[in-house]
Amino acid sequence: MNNMAKTLRREDQRAFDTWFNRWIKNTRLEQSLIEAARKGYKSLIVYDRKNDMDVYQKRRFEDPRFVKRLQSELPDLHVELRQYLDKNAFGFSFNAYKVAVSWKVLK
Repeated sequence: MNNMAKTLRREDQRAFDTWFNRWIKNTRLEQSLIEAARKGYKSLIVYDRKNDMDVYQKRRFEDPRFVKRLQSELPDLHVELRQYLDKNAFGFSFNAYKVAVSWKVLK
C-alpha cells in the first residue's frame, strides 16, 4: 500500500504541473502585469474566488503549490494568497481567496 500512496502523490504532482504549465502559457500573465503597471496599479489579482470558475479551477488556484510555483516563475515580484471575509447573496459570511502579484516596493 505504501507504493500506492507514493504513486498517487506523484500523479497528483504531475497533474498539477501539467495544469500550471498550461495556465502560465495561455494566460498572457506578463502582458497583463505590464498593462496593469502602465495603468498605475501596484499589483494584479490573478485569481479571485468571486469570479465564475468551476470547482476544479478554484481548487487549483487555492492549492498552496500554485503560489509557490508562481513565485518561482516571478522571482522579483511578490506573490501571495490573500484570504478575506465575504458575503453571499443570502448574507452569509464565508472565507474567500485572491491570488495577487505585486511589484510595489515596501518601505
